[in-house]
Amino acid sequence: MIHLNLKKLTLTLVALFAMTAGAWADATVTWNASDLANPSGTPFSKDGITLTVESADKWFVQNTKLYIWEPTFTTSSGNITKIVVTADDFIEDPNWTYDGTTATWTGNASSVSCSGYFNDLSQIVFTIEGAAPAGTALTPDATRKVWTLDAMPAGNVELQVEYYPAMLTLAASPADGGKVELDAAAAPVEWTPETWTNVSTTGQHDALTSGDITLSTTEGWLIKQGDGNLSLYSADNEYDHHTLTFSTTGDGFTRIELTMTSDASDYNPHITPADGWTFSGKSAVWEGEATKSLVCQNCTTTVSKITFYRGSGLPTGVEKDETGNIYVKSGTTVKLKATPEEGYEFASWADDASITTAEREITMGDADLTVTANFTAKPYDVTLAAKNAFTIEAGMATVSIDGTAATPEEGKISGVTKGQRVAITAATGYKFRTATAKNTVKLLSITVGAVTVYYAEGDSWADAIKRDENKDSGLFIREGNRVHHPDYGQLVDSNTTAVLPDAIINANESYKFVN
Repeated sequence: MIHLNLKKLTLTLVALFAMTAGAWADATVTWNASDLANPSGTPFSKDGITLTVESADKWFVQNTKLYIWEPTFTTSSGNITKIVVTADDFIEDPNWTYDGTTATWTGNASSVSCSGYFNDLSQIVFTIEGAAPAGTALTPDATRKVWTLDAMPAGNVELQVEYYPAMLTLAASPADGGKVELDAAAAPVEWTPETWTNVSTTGQHDALTSGDITLSTTEGWLIKQGDGNLSLYSADNEYDHHTLTFSTTGDGFTRIELTMTSDASDYNPHITPADGWTFSGKSAVWEGEATKSLVCQNCTTTVSKITFYRGSGLPTGVEKDETGNIYVKSGTTVKLKATPEEGYEFASWADDASITTAEREITMGDADLTVTANFTAKPYDVTLAAKNAFTIEAGMATVSIDGTAATPEEGKISGVTKGQRVAITAATGYKFRTATAKNTVKLLSITVGAVTVYYAEGDSWADAIKRDENKDSGLFIREGNRVHHPDYGQLVDSNTTAVLPDAIINANESYKFVN
């Protein structure tokens, strides 16, 4: 057994054919349907073999069955001498044979094409001439620094290694206090209900542009729902008559995410599988080579957010391996940003206390480097109040923070941090009827006619009504799930569309009441 103690990732094993046993023996490579279950229309490579098709619609999944039309298989080393494809159906190519279960090609070539198609494909087995025999693969350990060649062949072997640049590790202290990230080359762009405020709630809206990105549709509609979400509809309710096009005048898209209002397992969305979208829960994702225009066929769904990613997402001179480790070429300057989690705030950089800002630049050298951002717990106030004539400060109760007694000053205790245990205990001779804890948040206000409504950022109308305990605004939710006022009538938006209770309050919207 041969061990290599290496620092980084990529290793290539090369045989020197001055062997007593001659050349390497033939070897087999197996692809299963799961390897090909997410077709993108772009070349797919695995184990030194590449599959290409002429167009995206010749490689797709339909009703869980995998179809591949007119594929070409190419090997990067040796030659293919046999291909056996297990499939339920096969339109024959004269160079292939089919026995009702498997389609087989034999020969000797570095590239093999098929003019037929495979229906409900489950497995492809390739035989490669001159491939390395089993047992000669180099296997890394968990650190990827030690790679093992399990069995030395009967001949000379050259082990070639390719080193990554120095590793950059980004850390936070405490670990849950926040995160440190690279300032990516192309930050994602998010479209939310604020982006499509002007989209109509009725009729046809053919295109939506924000910044340098446009979403357009043919034979379909973009419609804003009463709750603010955006529906992508076929104008005639036929799934195969609706095409969406995402285009940009800036850097090409590398990833687009639709955050849908219904789970993908429901009757939503309907997107042609050949378009290369994958689904998980309420997320639909397209990912591929950078493109300035992406067509999505037959898309019918409702979204609350669309997120666009462009470029590599990494600065020049930076790369990541498959485990997420970051490597930076020597001499490269990168920007870092420390972002605190809720309840924390940025304090300092562990390696240089003179840098007091949460954003900084570093220039990478040849050695691995760890950069740590220090975060501190943000102090909060606990305000103490009694709903009757009794007062806590009069000694009728005591307060402790994590088991240590705390003395209120002017009705509050300051410096309490997220996660601490706050206990209030009635003094001897007293007892609490009720005790409640309320978050105190910054309230905003919006005026509709003669009515002023107080709300917090991100509140829905239902949240604001619940927050207004004394109902000073007079708003209430009437039967039929509508927001009403007893004197002024139903609340509507600028399009005279009824406002639903779960709609987020938009300070830029021109709300009004109608009788």
